[in-house]
Amino acid sequence: MGKQLGISEVVMGSITALLPPLYFLTKPLFGVLVDHFSAQRRIIFLFVLGGQNVAYGLLYFIPRIHGEIPSPTVNSSHSQYNSFSTLLPALSVSSSDSDTPPITGIPFTFTSPNDAWPPSDTTEVHVETPSSLIDANLYSSPAFWIFVVLLSVGTVLFNVANSVSDAITFDLLGEGGELGYGKQRVWGTVGFGVAALLAGSGMEYWSSSEGVDKNYTPALVLALIFGIIDLLVCYFHLQMPLMPRSNHILRDVGKLVCHRKVAVFLVFAAICGILDGFIIYYLFWYLEILAVASNQTSSVKLLEGLVVAAQSLIGETIFFYLSHLVLKWLGNSEGEHSYARALTLSLFSFAVRFGSLSFIPNPWWILPIEAVFQGPSYALSYTAIVGYAAVVSPAGASSTMQGLVAGIDDGLGYAIGSLIGGVLFKYFGGKITFRVFAGLASFSGIVHLVVYEYYLKNRKNEAKCHVKYNPPKEAVEVTALADS
Repeated sequence: MGKQLGISEVVMGSITALLPPLYFLTKPLFGVLVDHFSAQRRIIFLFVLGGQNVAYGLLYFIPRIHGEIPSPTVNSSHSQYNSFSTLLPALSVSSSDSDTPPITGIPFTFTSPNDAWPPSDTTEVHVETPSSLIDANLYSSPAFWIFVVLLSVGTVLFNVANSVSDAITFDLLGEGGELGYGKQRVWGTVGFGVAALLAGSGMEYWSSSEGVDKNYTPALVLALIFGIIDLLVCYFHLQMPLMPRSNHILRDVGKLVCHRKVAVFLVFAAICGILDGFIIYYLFWYLEILAVASNQTSSVKLLEGLVVAAQSLIGETIFFYLSHLVLKWLGNSEGEHSYARALTLSLFSFAVRFGSLSFIPNPWWILPIEAVFQGPSYALSYTAIVGYAAVVSPAGASSTMQGLVAGIDDGLGYAIGSLIGGVLFKYFGGKITFRVFAGLASFSGIVHLVVYEYYLKNRKNEAKCHVKYNPPKEAVEVTALADS
């Protein structure tokens, strides 16, 4: 949508780079809020879901941002031309005794009956506006800033909803059930893929075959329908388990992240966020560049929907559903080892994925690459990161720990990936940018493999946090009743 509104790569990269630091702040804050008010978790979760739906839905109603200065109509007198020149300081028209006044600054052309001078009252003056003036008009418009605000609010709440829902899922699975996370998460992937396929094909059907502008009405309608269903189901049927509450949530989590294994894991979780943030923000940008270069713009939105469907329904579905088997194979049923090795494998998968994308001749090659590599790169790294956070999280601080880890992954990591990706795209193009990120993924995979296997794996478990918990009131009453 930003590209269609006329926003450049660097500006969009700057916007999306400013958003993830907000995730880094808001995710842990919402996590603390959810853990502290554990009895009100469902209400807080519903507020987050509803807020993101409203913000994203309002994006549809933003008026088109016009990045050009309209051609004005001028009168025939020289004074009127001089008046017009005040609108564009770089344009000056000076009077002279000759039939045609000398023109300096921005060139323009005029048409009038019989090319007479001075022109008639309905003469159109067409100005070749430099890009600096177009950008000033674009980025100072209210529509642009409304777009920035709504995108910010919707994206922050969307990311908060992800980390809170992960914490709720692990709470429902209970201690020892962490490896079953993928079987739950897979249904979110199914919904994501189906909705993207329906939205992409619907937009292609309703959009004009002429030009590159697309109609986003089908996407809005789908978001409205599924958003209402989501809120109703969560309100009436989502049952939250009773959880203990830590007396010192931030202190307990702070002690934990100082441990060497946890600290190293968080560093490489941030690197996964850099890689994932780059491809999330710039895969479709790259696809549309390839579509223009290969003259295939007429089906670009359908292809984007197919790509997301392939990522979700093939790559992610398979890996999320079978993730417990992959993790057991990698770690011999030891959760900590399996998650660390899964992170190494995902980094190498990112490298192969980015390298492959950098050599494709047309956008349709993106479809099989994403279908194959979305699972072992994104799905496996996501499972490893949230699973590790669940295993090491102190009781009563699960939402806070998930918020912290997610803030580092898709907060700090996404900010760096988005910003670097936008600059590299602008000055070096898509192919070189993908190769640079492939190199980063390869180097990170090697370093993580060496550091974990030869330094951290065989170290004894470090001291655990000594914490006190307040059981929820309902749990105390149930226990007292059972004792009596």
